[in-house]
Amino acid sequence: MSNQIIIGPGDYQTDEREVGADVNPGELVEFAADGRLQPHSSAPDLNGNGSATPRFAVEAREVGKTIDDTYSYDGSADEGENGHFGYPARGTPVQAYIATGHSIDPGTPLESAGDGTLQPHSGLDPAGDGTDTIADDLVVAYANEAIDTTGDADPSRHEVISA
Repeated sequence: MSNQIIIGPGDYQTDEREVGADVNPGELVEFAADGRLQPHSSAPDLNGNGSATPRFAVEAREVGKTIDDTYSYDGSADEGENGHFGYPARGTPVQAYIATGHSIDPGTPLESAGDGTLQPHSGLDPAGDGTDTIADDLVVAYANEAIDTTGDADPSRHEVISA
């Protein structure tokens, strides 16, 4: 996969929406209460938070945005650029941001880390019986390569496969 595109090759749909926070291509994104695009903001917990749709901010070459360009939000004016995002089909490669502090094996299920990045699935134990559960609505992708962010100061993009 080219490191110049966020999603692909494969099937995916794209759209755009005004951002309500700074958004970087490769971040897992969601719609805020006001309908604007923002980095996915909740990590999984036992209260049922953290589920996410596999939706990632993407580059928009037609308006001059590459994978290294941020879709900016101006808080003082309460307005933002139109951020482009895509819904990759299951099995489609994605260059997604991975949270720092993780050593991840290929095939590991990934979920939202609550800040637009992905982390290894936490294996929540909703029954409290010591049994980890992989909740399908929490897993948004699978690692497609060995990933080590344990010494990284900032999140970095790595290839994952959309769930």
